[in-house]
Amino acid sequence: MGCNPSRPSDSSQLDLGHGPSIHYPLNITHPPRYSFNEHNEACRVLRLWEARGGKSRSFTYVVYVINNNLLDKSQALAQARVLGHMQQLASIHGLGVLVKCLDYLSDNDDDPDVAEEKQLYLDMLAATSKADVIRRWDERPAPAAHQGFEETTTAEQRISAVIDKVRWNRDIGDVDFKIQIEPEVVAGLSRFAKSWKLGEFVESHDQIMSESPTVVAAGVSKLQAQFILQAQVAQASLTSDNGATPTVAISFLPDEIPNVTLINIKKQLKSVFVPLAKRVKESEKSLRQDLYTMQLVSLGSAYSKGGQQWKELDDLGQAGMDIIDHLHLDSGQMLLRGPGPLLGPKLLLGSVDPVIDRGRAKGGPEADLYGSGGSQVMREDMEACVCQKPGIAPGPEYVQLSQDA
Repeated sequence: MGCNPSRPSDSSQLDLGHGPSIHYPLNITHPPRYSFNEHNEACRVLRLWEARGGKSRSFTYVVYVINNNLLDKSQALAQARVLGHMQQLASIHGLGVLVKCLDYLSDNDDDPDVAEEKQLYLDMLAATSKADVIRRWDERPAPAAHQGFEETTTAEQRISAVIDKVRWNRDIGDVDFKIQIEPEVVAGLSRFAKSWKLGEFVESHDQIMSESPTVVAAGVSKLQAQFILQAQVAQASLTSDNGATPTVAISFLPDEIPNVTLINIKKQLKSVFVPLAKRVKESEKSLRQDLYTMQLVSLGSAYSKGGQQWKELDDLGQAGMDIIDHLHLDSGQMLLRGPGPLLGPKLLLGSVDPVIDRGRAKGGPEADLYGSGGSQVMREDMEACVCQKPGIAPGPEYVQLSQDA
């Protein structure tokens, strides 16, 4: 009695090697799925900017950084962190970003007249007496004659005005005179300020910021000079008939400054509103002017006043004349948590986009300015996120990222 183990005893199990072919239904496969929590931090932070930050490609950016005692260590580190984030934002849309620092002067002295003017301002800053400053100023070469009418005042005219007011006033001593003249002299030097491309600055940040400043003056004098310079550039842009490039000037600032410094800065910025009002009148009054705008970024702490003084500058212009925007950042939170998804739009478009500006003004979630991790988010990490892999789809528990909404 034999057996055949190769043949099943169950007649319902067919012999696949014999008889007609049998077609089984194809398995229905679904692409692998990912959940919201699987997005990496870089994707959470940068994807919104990639999707909605295209407007930034129409602007040139100039960033003013501080390397003096106006910022404490935490604020200086937060400034560096935001600059690093800005580099990632710029790389996504190919933005041109220039960094300037009024603490340092350019080494380019090819023009003898330019070198002589720069040295004059440096000698005036180094002078210890009122008489010495005035003597150096009076001995300068005669200024070149300018043809035509100038709507803006030059550094030379502003310095001359200060000196003429106090030249024969014996009640104003050396120290008081220095306080009055220093911001204007630093403003004269500001056109020689050193500048870097953003990527170059971020890469060499520690080396650059460890060097001793070449402009020796009080931090508040440099801050006033910075706004004198910006007011001059804004006026030149607004009065130009040649179509200047739309520019956003981003300034890192301390949380608080002396009230008198704020008053002086206000005075400088208010001069911009004369040509600005003319432009608004010539165009649609509701159309926001964006030829030259200013984004103020104050750096504070959990115990600071939230940059309330700078908010006053934000409120100077309304509707079509609203060219100044203010953003306050908690330095500690920025260092602890890193940048969030709304930092990029607010930082680079807050001064030119009314929707972004109003969104934050109405009390948008402050948490969105900060991330959930302390490391620097990188564009390469965003592009390597699980959501970018081919053949993968959101899972049923997926919560849409804000840019997908």
